Amino acid sequence: MSDILFDQVACCEVYSAEDLHQHTRPLWSSLCREVMEGASKEVEEAALSALIAVVSVLEAGLTTSASRAAAATLMQEAFAECESHLEAPEQRLMWPSTRLLVALVVAAPGPAAAITARVVPQLTRQFVRSDATELACQNTMSALAMVLEAAAKHSHMLLGQWVATFFRLLYLYSLDVKLAKMSPLTSPFRTHGIG
Repeated sequence: MSDILFDQVACCEVYSAEDLHQHTRPLWSSLCREVMEGASKEVEEAALSALIAVVSVLEAGLTTSASRAAAATLMQEAFAECESHLEAPEQRLMWPSTRLLVALVVAAPGPAAAITARVVPQLTRQFVRSDATELACQNTMSALAMVLEAAAKHSHMLLGQWVATFFRLLYLYSLDVKLAKMSPLTSPFRTHGIG
């Protein structure tokens, strides 16, 4: 199966956005399924590489309304599939969803801006929820770090506010863990007016 997916990557080097735009939905469905099912690490990596290639071609060819519509459709499908899984940070599907979104971020600046604008605030709100478990906080922080690290590959993106928020949350989380060991009634999230 991974050979077929790597063939898709090679095809993306030859085809244009005009050639791919009519196949966006089936490509997304197929690649998403391979990542979500997680049959093997090799197949997942190949599917993510194919997704990056498809999005790169679509973004490079945003000269017609059809290619713009295809790119927008792919982003809508990605958000529809992945957002609900991000809201369940203790569930298995959070990780493949995060990897799919990270692949989209890596692929091109347009998806990177759209995803960081939507996902980073969602993960930040989720992290500071007062009813979040320690595992939920750890997983949310890891997902947030993965998205921000991928977005940093696009030099034009102004990530200062997101990085500052990330490090503030990381600091408060480390304080919360240390204080929880000393006194379960004290929480920096409450002290700093976050929780």
